[in-house]
Amino acid sequence: MDNTALAQERGGFTLPRGIELDMAILQETSIDGELVLRSSYVLSETGPVVSIEQVSQGVSVQTAGDDTNSRVTIEVPGTQVSHLAGRATGSVITNTADNRTISTVTTIDLDLSNMDVGSIGSLVPTLGTLARDTASLKF
Repeated sequence: MDNTALAQERGGFTLPRGIELDMAILQETSIDGELVLRSSYVLSETGPVVSIEQVSQGVSVQTAGDDTNSRVTIEVPGTQVSHLAGRATGSVITNTADNRTISTVTTIDLDLSNMDVGSIGSLVPTLGTLARDTASLKF
């Protein structure tokens, strides 16, 4: 997904210290070089939004949960892939097929562009904590 398309997927909210933060989590899983599932999780002031961006043709999709704790699962012969979003974010893969290359990439996009330089400088020591707290934010 290019930056222009991703920019439309970003959500945002204001942290307690008045820091405006946009955050999106994009998960992509490929099997043997073919993208089989792309899902996104966007935080906004109204709450999280989970969406399925792309699924390979002929692949069955199952969804469970709600906007705060979702699971998107696909099955291809010999392999099941689940993207988790919400209270826990990650991927679960079960595979019984031989000679298969499976790749999962999770991208966390934190946009702090609304902050002035002075605020960013004072934030640098706590960026790790900020990312961890944001990822575990509950609605």
